[in-house]
Amino acid sequence: GNKVFGGGGGGGGAQAQQEQAPVVSGVVEVELSYEQSRHRLHLDVSATAAAFCTQVYLATGVIPARQKIVGFKTSSGQAHPTPLLPDADLRKLGIRPGMKLMLFQLPIGHELEPYNLTSHLVDRVASKCMLLQQRVDAIEAILLVQRLEGQSAEELATAAKLHKLCIIYDDNGLKLLLKIDEIDGDENTKAARKALVRRVNGELDRLERLKKRLQPLGGDPAAGGGGG
Repeated sequence: GNKVFGGGGGGGGAQAQQEQAPVVSGVVEVELSYEQSRHRLHLDVSATAAAFCTQVYLATGVIPARQKIVGFKTSSGQAHPTPLLPDADLRKLGIRPGMKLMLFQLPIGHELEPYNLTSHLVDRVASKCMLLQQRVDAIEAILLVQRLEGQSAEELATAAKLHKLCIIYDDNGLKLLLKIDEIDGDENTKAARKALVRRVNGELDRLERLKKRLQPLGGDPAAGGGGG
């Protein structure tokens, strides 16, 4: 197969790679295998897992919620017991340049839950609000870096994929509002509920702006409803 590792530090091949300390900031190149294809991706260790999952989606077409990415390590260098969780801290996953990761597509209904999830309904919804915010941030960050203008087929394809993601996240946000509706309790709980509604509505507003921006580029005007 084609070797992915090259440049870097002029070390002694695989041995040097083993001796490298995990990276806790900055950008490293990793290799992601999915089905029969391999992709080189730049992973920003200081960014959110949502940012990396958005990149993985653009490369493979597997939406973030359905991604099961394995191959990370614990701080002691052992294989990490869980796949990449949606709100994982990338700095704690033993990431090294040239790391080999594998992607599997999860069936619908088997999506991975955020790591920081308690049984308390307000906390659960707050965790999912945070994840929604990080996922919308990730789309905005790509638009900042890539400045998509629809000049090339590749740009149009990226815009169409991001537009689809906005529609899926829109749907997630509306489902979150229904969940928030179930929250009942004392004054503090009601205040928390109000704050969550504001937060989700803020994300839905951002998604609306993103959809308008992406629509003329590559968005499918017919794609009104949920993703899938």
